[in-house]
Amino acid sequence: MISLFFLKVFYYLLKQIRLLPVCILFLLPMFGFGQELETETYEPADPGPTFLLSIGAKYLENDRVIEESNYSDVHQKRKQTDVQGNLFFYLLNMEGKYKEYNASTKVDTEEIRFSGQQDNLISWIEFFNIVYLWGQQKNIHSDYKHTYDSTTGFFEEEKANFRAQGVGVLMDAWKFGFSPKTLFGWSYKIEVSDQVLVDDDIKFDLNVYEIARSTNDRKGAYFELGMKKWISQKAMNNRDGSFENLEGFFVFGYGFSEDSAFYIREIRSKGTIKLELASDLSSAKRGSKNQESLFGFRYTIKEGKSVVIEQQTLKETINFDNVSFSSTKESLEEESKIGIEFNHNFRLSLTIGKTEEKRDYTDKAILNQTTHFKQVDKVIGISMSLTFSD
Repeated sequence: MISLFFLKVFYYLLKQIRLLPVCILFLLPMFGFGQELETETYEPADPGPTFLLSIGAKYLENDRVIEESNYSDVHQKRKQTDVQGNLFFYLLNMEGKYKEYNASTKVDTEEIRFSGQQDNLISWIEFFNIVYLWGQQKNIHSDYKHTYDSTTGFFEEEKANFRAQGVGVLMDAWKFGFSPKTLFGWSYKIEVSDQVLVDDDIKFDLNVYEIARSTNDRKGAYFELGMKKWISQKAMNNRDGSFENLEGFFVFGYGFSEDSAFYIREIRSKGTIKLELASDLSSAKRGSKNQESLFGFRYTIKEGKSVVIEQQTLKETINFDNVSFSSTKESLEEESKIGIEFNHNFRLSLTIGKTEEKRDYTDKAILNQTTHFKQVDKVIGISMSLTFSD
């Protein structure tokens, strides 16, 4: 919690001094044990400092008003912020992430607002390159609200939280981890015309298994990969339900020199929650798919100065189905980034991107109708990353 608190304080200070720049620097080897299945942009191999702290922020924004004769004015905006920090001190490793976005579309007295927040804190300790202990805490919150003349016509809210602690073994470049008795909680609420269709929360006691291969030698061709499996066949508190999730990643890169390389990353995940709603004992199912693709190139202009170019795509699809209500949500984020690293301690970048949100809701009990929504935003931001080490 200390690392996450530090990140939020740093984000607050950025807003107060109006820097709020953009982009995140990942300087620790990404596949720290027990971390989520993600990977880093290319960084040159390092013999390993005893202390390293890196922190960065990303801010993207779009705000526009469309005015036309004989038509109602349309006001559309989106803001997105990411903050990340990494800390390494002897045996202790910590990584914290915080992300939030807020978007809206307003036409006369009708308005649609949706937002999301995510925070993730991971810590792990290695012993003699043989065994490691790790812990993770993650929270997700999203909501969607459609109002007419200040009256709520539709409201959706989803929350999830994850708490884990585990142990693993190291075998050269390979890591094998296990986390028993992991707590995962999920809640979901739907209101239509001030009437509740779905309002439930459920908790699962999971087992988590992971395997990963990483490398610090990034000269010439290299690859990294990993997989994490979450599984529970029974919900807590005598509820009927099950949860399964599978995450996997693959990285391929080629280092031309100590500071120049290209790299490709692919991360995918698929999960399913099945439950029996406590309100009416009807069955419900939530399915999700996520895909992250990244292509990057880093070229050293001269000693201490490099150019980094990256293209990243994030896709997410979530489906919910019940006898009273069903929905499909799709989100897309595309970013193109070009940055200059003045030295290994400071990087400045320009990010141009596009976000797209699509939602289809089918009310089968109250209004018996389907609603479609889509919002596309072109966003732009500036980035800054700082690193300190011994």
